[in-house]
Amino acid sequence: MGNSKFLKGVMWGALIGGAVTLLDKETRQEFMQTGKKAGQALRNPKQTTQKIKEKVQDWQEAYEHIRDDVTYISDKLYELKDVPPKVTDIINESKKAIDGTNDNNKIGE
Repeated sequence: MGNSKFLKGVMWGALIGGAVTLLDKETRQEFMQTGKKAGQALRNPKQTTQKIKEKVQDWQEAYEHIRDDVTYISDKLYELKDVPPKVTDIINESKKAIDGTNDNNKIGE
């Protein structure tokens, strides 16, 4: 029985609070616009369902593009991981060819 009084109090508080907020003109206008949009959605459930499906499809396509971009960047970073050793090898080979030095003067060692 105590819960019943509590729930009734919450409901009355919500109703009174909602009524008080509607005293503001901007809030009333926003409330009316939202109500009209909801009414239109209820009158055209097929159109509303189609719009929702389109939005879901747009989000899926965006996700796939982002996923592909992240995969591409990840692959490129993996390839770049091997670049410094290759560059060091090229520099050492070039130095050896130009200076005629031996392997004891390698860069990076």
